[in-house]
Amino acid sequence: MRGLMAGVFRNGTRECTNGGVTANVDHVVIVSDEYDMPDIFEATEDMPALRLETRDVGFARFPVLVPVDCPKDGRQGPYMFGGNFVYTSDSRFPSDTPIKVFDRREW
Repeated sequence: MRGLMAGVFRNGTRECTNGGVTANVDHVVIVSDEYDMPDIFEATEDMPALRLETRDVGFARFPVLVPVDCPKDGRQGPYMFGGNFVYTSDSRFPSDTPIKVFDRREW
């Protein structure tokens, strides 16, 4: 799986994802069916893939990143926001601000 590489940003040294995809990595590869993402970097164990999609969060629609095994049914599935964000200065990044990662699981 190939996509755009981006950095993971977290609040200090606290790990709040409960072992989520971004718990122990500094970079991820962003892939998407909804957004036009370049096919540059290969996902690896140290740089896993996250899927970029638009979700209804509260009363608005936002881009969010989810693990690639998350259902594509427009709902969060078992994942919630775990406190980490992803961003890159690459001009092909589809947002002017960091994007929330929904990779925390409670069960």
